[in-house]
Amino acid sequence: MNKQYKKDLIKNYKRKELEVDANSSDPTLSSFAKIELGATSQPLTSERISKTPDGELITLVIQKLEEVVQATYKSNPRKYKSKENVLKEFPQDLKYLYAMYYFEMQLELGDVDKFYENASDDRKRFLSAAYRFLGFSNLANMIEQEEIEPLENEFRSFKKKVGEVKIDFIRENSNRFQLT
Repeated sequence: MNKQYKKDLIKNYKRKELEVDANSSDPTLSSFAKIELGATSQPLTSERISKTPDGELITLVIQKLEEVVQATYKSNPRKYKSKENVLKEFPQDLKYLYAMYYFEMQLELGDVDKFYENASDDRKRFLSAAYRFLGFSNLANMIEQEEIEPLENEFRSFKKKVGEVKIDFIRENSNRFQLT
């Protein structure tokens, strides 16, 4: 079997898997698959932000950001080299939200130790700056000092407040979160 034929088989297999996942009842899996397949959703406008229920807003922004990052990367992979390089071109507010979203996901899964094993010092400082920016200096300090157990406990007690602050910030600054 030649190399190109093998590559084509793998590509077709992955595409079929993504097509199945795109129809999943799991919204996260479905969204990821659609992004990988290149599907685009409606533009994220101030009006759409204002009409989105609180419980869906952060996920909507993150999913749209991932969609735009994926499309931008695919349009010129040689220029960007990685999706992270594309993300660097976005406004600080979006990058903060993105970093917090994935960190909080690791916290929820009990995998925050993996964050510390894999994250560079710059990434840790960036995440800390994100929480400090939204007024959560205590969480920011714990991130910097790598106090895992106190951080997990502190986050649990402030989880709802952190979410509310992020939602309020997005709504109050909706023009900074518009994505097409």
